[in-house]
Amino acid sequence: MTWLVVSVVAAQAGPLEVSLACPDAARAMGARLEAELVSRGFRVAARSVTELSFEPAALEAAALRSGVAALVAVRLGESGLEAWVVDRQTRQVVVRTARTPAEELLLAVDVAELLRVGALTPPARPVASQPVVEPPPPSPPAARVVGPAWVGLGLAGTFSPGGLSAMPVGHVRLGLALGARFEPSLEVSSSLAPARFEGEGVTLTASALRVVFRAGLRLPLVTRLTLVVGALVGLSSVTASGAVAAPRVGQTRTLLGAVGGAGVELEWQVFTRLAVRPSVRLEVLGPYPQLAVEGRSVATFGLPVVSAGLEGQVALF
Repeated sequence: MTWLVVSVVAAQAGPLEVSLACPDAARAMGARLEAELVSRGFRVAARSVTELSFEPAALEAAALRSGVAALVAVRLGESGLEAWVVDRQTRQVVVRTARTPAEELLLAVDVAELLRVGALTPPARPVASQPVVEPPPPSPPAARVVGPAWVGLGLAGTFSPGGLSAMPVGHVRLGLALGARFEPSLEVSSSLAPARFEGEGVTLTASALRVVFRAGLRLPLVTRLTLVVGALVGLSSVTASGAVAAPRVGQTRTLLGAVGGAGVELEWQVFTRLAVRPSVRLEVLGPYPQLAVEGRSVATFGLPVVSAGLEGQVALF
């Protein structure tokens, strides 16, 4: 079989040159292709081709060896007339098929337009490999996960080395997260059972109601685990009864005093909106100068109290 080749070669300052290969049975198609290419400014040169393999890699290698900008090879396939287009400008191999005489008329126009658009496309440049940048390891979340505003319910046990017996205490706390680290809160607590005080020669029973302001500093440890170090200050109302709780025996008296202290909490994030906190605190209650017997003040220097408890917290929003 005799083949004709028309070449379109890429020149620096001139029309592009294309190689066109057509069998003898498709000379009419070769003439239409040449006319359409010339009308679009391509330079077409007919050459003899003795061997050509219709495989994308083989056709692209043939175009590279001949130095042309594009190669068009036509053959009679099983489904019709096929035009294989190798465009070195876009580095693409495209196959167009014409099954009827009407489609054969449009095939030459289609191939010529395909090469014209490719000639206007800048040549593909190899992409320089970018250095792989490893992302920094994730840091533990400093911001509160439960929510910016939350409410907590807790239960604690208190005892004092200064003569106050153990006493269960319940509390409710409303907190707010300001930024990633600071955590102020307001706490109201009450004794759930009276405690017995023995010291300085007196004996009495007392229950307490407290309102304190707490300020905490959050220190993230690992995911879902945060250490909270804080201080508290507020007022304490103690209702006392006993032999010396009032000027006369059998009376009950309410005493007001200050409370202050510091504590450590360990927050564990259980769910998205729920956390639990075990805590240990050291507080000082009083002094209560109102408590006196025979003109002598009792518990003048304040009462140290140690408490340990557990609090559950739920996000409000």
